[in-house]
Amino acid sequence: AIELSAGRRAALLRRRVPGRDLRLLHEGPQRFAARAAGTGGEDRRAGRECFALRQNLPAGAYVTGEVLVPAACKKDTARPLPLRYDASAGATELARPLSAGTYLGRVAVRAGEIVESGRTLVLSVREGPVRIEREVHALQPSRTGRAIFVRTADGQILAAPLATTGTAESAR
Repeated sequence: AIELSAGRRAALLRRRVPGRDLRLLHEGPQRFAARAAGTGGEDRRAGRECFALRQNLPAGAYVTGEVLVPAACKKDTARPLPLRYDASAGATELARPLSAGTYLGRVAVRAGEIVESGRTLVLSVREGPVRIEREVHALQPSRTGRAIFVRTADGQILAAPLATTGTAESAR
């Protein structure tokens, strides 16, 4: 917990949003409290249990809940794992191939399917009773609910939120 004076909060607000004259909603000192990490009921499972790979994965594959099995937690090993975070997909990916059973330790796993670059999708636009659909190709990896850049058949590049994906080859 922390208590901030009105002057300190105003200075933080000016630093966060420079060039705007924003007013504080509450005068006088205010107290802020935050819960410890892992107590907020997040969608992530990091820090609670450890994981190993369920199957062989090639380099560039994403670490999702479908490819993990719970494993007994071990003391941290000295050798680093070939993992990196891909911000555009919001997921961890492999830098080199790993075999089934490889111990990963505590890994953050988020819900939602990851659409990989190059996948065929359907861009759907609805205005009243009219619905227009175009086949597009993903130009970058993304996750359901986040924005994605796509290319149409005529080469036009568009940005749109990724609504949902189905089990079929294309997504809407």
